[in-house]
Amino acid sequence: MAVLALSVAAVSMTPHRTEATLNFCELYGILCSDPDPDPEPPPPSSSSEKFFLALFLQYVNKDSQVNIYKPNMGSEDQTRLRVQNDDTLRSDYVTAAKSLPGPAGVSFKSSQQIVENAKRVKDLGFNAIEFNLESGLSPDWDKNNVVAAMKKAAQAAHEQGLKFRATPSKSYTTQYGSQIAPYVDYYHIQAQSLQDNGIEAYKDYVHTQIAKLKKAKSNLVISVQVSTQQGNAPGLSKLDTLKKCTDSVMDKADGVSVWFGGDDLSILKSFVQWYNDKWS
Repeated sequence: MAVLALSVAAVSMTPHRTEATLNFCELYGILCSDPDPDPEPPPPSSSSEKFFLALFLQYVNKDSQVNIYKPNMGSEDQTRLRVQNDDTLRSDYVTAAKSLPGPAGVSFKSSQQIVENAKRVKDLGFNAIEFNLESGLSPDWDKNNVVAAMKKAAQAAHEQGLKFRATPSKSYTTQYGSQIAPYVDYYHIQAQSLQDNGIEAYKDYVHTQIAKLKKAKSNLVISVQVSTQQGNAPGLSKLDTLKKCTDSVMDKADGVSVWFGGDDLSILKSFVQWYNDKWS
């Protein structure tokens, strides 16, 4: 019994439960504390390479956009050419968008547009289609069944060998993001309206949504949006707002895109140069 008592004392002083100690406890029925449970896995991180997603607008001078983007983009970056309201893809803008480094795609506002234009997009030499589904832009048949609309568009893109990017409005991402994620290759989070609320509000929303999206599809490539057309974070300039919002989420996001107008190209240029220097 003295030997057993000494053994028990030795076990209680051991800081970690080895396999031998665990077997001893089970063998003699001695009360031993449970080992620490495995810690919760951390939220999924972003990919190691960050990309810039260049928004190319057909109502802004094409040469100005090329001169801003091209010196600050590489093969890992991407471009999205936005169609006009009548589905117009001007040949000079197609050429300009495709001249930028990295792959390029075309952005539409309805699933039917994507079904009807997927082959044309492929034939023009693009590699992706984007569905910008928003309540103020998209038709009722898409807004009434968001997930089915995204699935329909993704299928049309994939049938042509194109990548598919979902770019729903913030409210649709909040409601349906995790249901959309399994069907898409890229997901773009429109969190720019939260810039006005401050950096923490922007960061918290993006982090929460990325965790949900990655849970639904772990290998999803996710970008975020900031905008020169939104207000500033309290106490910050517009440029610093865009920078700090971006910095706050690049631990989880894979890339960023800037929504802009046409009279704010100097802010866009400064941001693109900064992003290229810091994150690309």
